[in-house]
Amino acid sequence: MSFLNRLFGSKENSANDENLIEIEQDKFVDNSDPNEKPANIVTITYSTSFPIDAIYAFVKKDMENDGYNDALCCPDNSYKERKMKIIRNELKNIFDQVNLRYIDLLKRLDAQIASSTEQGLSGRSKQFAIQKELMQEHIEKLKQLEEDFNNNKETMTGMLESYEMGFSRGVSFQINDITAWNKN
Repeated sequence: MSFLNRLFGSKENSANDENLIEIEQDKFVDNSDPNEKPANIVTITYSTSFPIDAIYAFVKKDMENDGYNDALCCPDNSYKERKMKIIRNELKNIFDQVNLRYIDLLKRLDAQIASSTEQGLSGRSKQFAIQKELMQEHIEKLKQLEEDFNNNKETMTGMLESYEMGFSRGVSFQINDITAWNKN
């Protein structure tokens, strides 16, 4: 009889099964896509963790594919010029945002320096002063980068050059495609 009880279960086992608590799967299992990343988060792994990194990230951006795709949709040169103006304005906005962020950080550091000095925490006050010097150096570098951008130095216009190169590639593809079609 014990063999049959093991095989088919006994009434005692079924009574114990009724006392078990059912746990919902979604409380313990994450079924979301692990490769999915939030759209608004930018991760910069080569950075200094300061706001100036946003400038470097934008300038380093490769826009060749954007230019190529835009040329396939609208090969008009005036469209290219408008798009490049949009890219320039986007970088100018980033410069403004970064400048505002540094101004905010400097004000906060000034308040922390004053507070630390009042409390007699000279070591902490010196640390804040060093941070302030670093922020001021970044602001000077930021001014230099903005001046270089306004003067169209190559180090600050890489994203525009890559866009223009992609646009030219897209236009030449369309011309080659049209001439190949006319031969048939």
